[in-house]
Amino acid sequence: MSNRKPSAGKKNFAEVILNGADSDARKGYTNEWQPAAQALSLRLWFKDGRRCEGLPWALYSGDDWQSSNSGEPERLTLTFGVRTVTVEGYNLRHLVEQIDEGRLKSIREHDSHEAALLRSGHTKDDEEGEAVIIRIDVEPSLQDFASSIREEA
Repeated sequence: MSNRKPSAGKKNFAEVILNGADSDARKGYTNEWQPAAQALSLRLWFKDGRRCEGLPWALYSGDDWQSSNSGEPERLTLTFGVRTVTVEGYNLRHLVEQIDEGRLKSIREHDSHEAALLRSGHTKDDEEGEAVIIRIDVEPSLQDFASSIREEA
């Protein structure tokens, strides 16, 4: 039986669960943790906590990221078939990098309090800062999309 202790910089699984340390729940995005794995869908979590939506990466057809120099929010537009996801926030380059690696698994909107706290901890050009998601919009809505399919049938 080994008496080895975890290194000082690493927390054991129980500490992470109990203390919520290093939790992805507070991040604006999550990624696939297995380096060789690829995320199969993108889960969008809305700030009201009562709604989420998933889109399959198999329908992904492109994206457009626009940064801003004036302190205005950045915009990332993703297309999935006929549906468009628009994400507004700060440090969205992190999301683009995860898309490029095929690892972006979810995006979570932050409420205004969370966004302010995250933004106060870093500057816009801070590469280490977390993505701060202030708005997610999906067009057409899933209900409108499903209705249009039913009308065609």
